[in-house]
Amino acid sequence: MNLSNEKSQKSLQEFKVNDFITLKLEGNNTVIYVDGKEFNHCKYLLLKIPIDEKLKNLG
Repeated sequence: MNLSNEKSQKSLQEFKVNDFITLKLEGNNTVIYVDGKEFNHCKYLLLKIPIDEKLKNLG
């Protein structure tokens, strides 16, 4: 693999959200880093999406 491909591969495995938060793909897991340190607390995302009444009546 040449240098260009290595750089491209690394960018796919790491995403910098801002100056403090970075997401890294390690194996099959996404690991959250805050200020360079692995963050293991509250790692799930809870979404509350209201369902339109019309969609409720379809089921």
